Amino acid sequence: MSDGFMKLPNGLLTSSLWSKDDKTRLMWVTMMVTADSNGLVTGTIPEIATIAKLSLKDTEDGIKTLCSPDKYAQSKQHGGRRLIKTVSGWQIINYKGGAL
Repeated sequence: MSDGFMKLPNGLLTSSLWSKDDKTRLMWVTMMVTADSNGLVTGTIPEIATIAKLSLKDTEDGIKTLCSPDKYAQSKQHGGRRLIKTVSGWQIINYKGGAL
C-alpha cells in the first residue's frame, strides 16, 4: 500500500461501475486506494473487509462483482472485468490510465 496521493479518475462517475450498489462502489474505491504502483492489491478477504469497513459477505459480493464480466464497461478487455484474482490478492485491470 502506498502512502502517496492518488486521484480517482473522473471517468469513474460516468462508468457503468457507478450504477452498481454502494458496497460494490466502496469496494472498488478501497481496491484502488490500497493498490500498489502496479495495481496489485494484496491481502485476504478479511483484511480487505476490515480496511473497507464492510462485512465479509459484502466484501465477497463486491469482489465477485468486480471480477465478473460487465457488458456495459467502457473497456471490453477481459470482458469488462475490473479485477483478476492473483496468488496474493487481486490485479486491477487497466490500472495505469485505462478505462474503468
